[in-house]
Amino acid sequence: MTTPPTHPSLVAALAAAQGQMADPKKDGRNPHFQSRYATLAAFLGAVRGPLSLHGIAVTQGFRRDGDGWVFSTVLSSGAETMEVGLLPVPGPPPKGAQELGSLVTYLRRYSLGAALSVAADDDDDDGEAAQGRAPAEPQTRAHRPQTAPPRAPE
Repeated sequence: MTTPPTHPSLVAALAAAQGQMADPKKDGRNPHFQSRYATLAAFLGAVRGPLSLHGIAVTQGFRRDGDGWVFSTVLSSGAETMEVGLLPVPGPPPKGAQELGSLVTYLRRYSLGAALSVAADDDDDDGEAAQGRAPAEPQTRAHRPQTAPPRAPE
């Protein structure tokens, strides 16, 4: 059994882990937009090994921020923690478990990518530009009054 490396700080451990990470491959397809994307499983597969090797744990979840909610990724090593990859939770609360699950998966993927500075092997906008197409306009939903903030999954 190989002894894992030791690091003087969480930042040093993170730097070492990042040096061993590969960007996740786009392994998912969105038939509606005819595009490819890196799934949450691809992101986790790209980062879990290096993080574990260097003694870094990852947790993700919701927390209150003023009048709204944010989703964050927390990195921990020994007694040190670092909250990174903060994303505001957009729009009105999800309707039903399926919509909530989709939102949580999306937030986990983007927060993790931002926290660890990894991205899918080619960004959608870059791919669209290479094809001579402009990035798609963001889809907007009709405004619905927010009655209650989304509850954090338990």
